Amino acid sequence: MTEPILKSDKLAGLNAKKAELRASAKLWNTERHRLAKILSPQYHEVTVTRIDDVLKDAANRKGAVTGVIDETAEAARKAEELRRTLAGEPLANPSSIEEQLRVSNKQLTAVEDALEYVNGEIRSEKTALAIAYSKQRRPDHDRLMAKLCASLLETHKAWGEVYALKRHLVDEGVGLIGLCLTMPDFLGAPVDPYSDMADFFRAAKKEGFINAVPNELVLR
Repeated sequence: MTEPILKSDKLAGLNAKKAELRASAKLWNTERHRLAKILSPQYHEVTVTRIDDVLKDAANRKGAVTGVIDETAEAARKAEELRRTLAGEPLANPSSIEEQLRVSNKQLTAVEDALEYVNGEIRSEKTALAIAYSKQRRPDHDRLMAKLCASLLETHKAWGEVYALKRHLVDEGVGLIGLCLTMPDFLGAPVDPYSDMADFFRAAKKEGFINAVPNELVLR
């Protein structure tokens, strides 16, 4: 098994944290289902009843009232929950079953938010590593592209000569009698400035892999 190209201590740490959070999410999900069954015996996982509904029912029975949440305070709360979750710290230490279920539900949401954050950090780190690796491989890339383009220029020249012979045979009424029957038509007409090969040569010139586009392929 080959070593991964995109690797760093930071990426290894992020992947380890991701695995830790995924395991934590599984545990909290199991716990909230267990508590929901205790609180509402009729609840079971295959029903459409959600755990939020179980909490809502319990709150309604107690006459709980939901207030308006300040956006700034909510943002600060989420930031603190993310910090505690990434640090592996519990959000609360509840006593009643209802409160345990509420905290379990909240804890799972916090873990899922932390997972989303870590996944974003992993994507950013992989992008940074990919950019660095691409810069490292740039000399090899440019050398190979220049080699390929030189070969294609020779191919285009030879294709143009064969194509001219084919046109000559057709135009003179000789026809293709055993000649020019196997042709690289996938290259497009060698005199067509709008062919795929012409587009490729223009792009190659722009990138500096060739000095000029073949004259017959230049857009007029």
